[in-house]
Amino acid sequence: MRVDKKRILNPDCNAWYVVPAIALSLFVFAYSTRLGQVSILLFYSVWFGPLMFAPWLLLRRPWPVLALLGVSALFVASVIWSEAPSTTLRSSIQYGTTVACALIAARMTSVPNLALGGSIGGLFIMIYSMINGGYSYDFIDGTYAFTGAFASKNQLGYQATLAIIFSLSLIGLFRAPRPVVIFAVITTVISARLMFLSDSATSLLTAGAALATFFLARIIVALAPMQRRAAVTLLVSGALATAITAYRAGAFDAVLAAFGKDATLTGRTYLWNQAIEIGGARPILGLGYNAFWVAGRPDAERLWDEFYITGRTGFRLPQSSGSVLRRPRPSGARRDICDLRASSGLAHAGARCGQSEWFGRPVCRACPTFSSQVGV
Repeated sequence: MRVDKKRILNPDCNAWYVVPAIALSLFVFAYSTRLGQVSILLFYSVWFGPLMFAPWLLLRRPWPVLALLGVSALFVASVIWSEAPSTTLRSSIQYGTTVACALIAARMTSVPNLALGGSIGGLFIMIYSMINGGYSYDFIDGTYAFTGAFASKNQLGYQATLAIIFSLSLIGLFRAPRPVVIFAVITTVISARLMFLSDSATSLLTAGAALATFFLARIIVALAPMQRRAAVTLLVSGALATAITAYRAGAFDAVLAAFGKDATLTGRTYLWNQAIEIGGARPILGLGYNAFWVAGRPDAERLWDEFYITGRTGFRLPQSSGSVLRRPRPSGARRDICDLRASSGLAHAGARCGQSEWFGRPVCRACPTFSSQVGV
């Protein structure tokens, strides 16, 4: 059977392929340890498949590709000085292949299709967690929280935050058909509900910051260049001044108290201090990629014992189901940055006109066509 390359590779007419692929990818990222190796192979086949008959996907404009793959090459090279070379080699290969899939996806996927696929994938992730219905006990603060099918409440909160960002972009940025808007509203409501049930202060704060960034970026990119620079300068200066004033006034402690947290952020400050001390011993090359959380390493074993972690495959606070995700995921500050970059990136893309269509109509609310229809 002959395959029409344009219907797969062209972002303007490949929604039938990339939307399910994005949804599948998010679901695999969320539950790969539950679904097994078959799900990982399916993820690779979805994105490496188009590369087989269109290798120029990675060859055109090669400099960004080389820069990203250079990071993967550095991780592979760290096998030389790694304290756990087999773990480093396996993890760096996984990282490199995932980056390659992301590059292929970025060159095949339009922003509206990314938002739709992310919203669909997010809804399925939330439904699966609702069906699983797991709760976890936090040994640090002595509370229970809904975790669904995840190993920790923060992982559930992170996925819920992403689903909300994708869904709100469908509602507020792109000219999605009414059924898609209704679907996005349903996804937003379910995700918000599970995020609150997870009682993840990190996710709640991150979601608020991400949504604020989302709407501010949406407004800023619509301004003229000179006004845009002035607005960014004022916002950054105002945010820094507000943060410093609030910190000195004790607002940080008040926020922690509102979420039932202590000054250690549930042990995070201790972990950060330990990371600085351990990393300071080898500040240039480090220990090797993913070579710290390895069974038998004294520092890792000590921290696992201190935080009652029995899985010994990474740092995840213990929970009643006893499972620990093995694939690396963004956590803490890295997860917050991912959410903020996703929200600002979608907002920026939503202000770019005329680059793609959705069911034959302009997808961007900044387009003159949309403005004339709504009387703006």
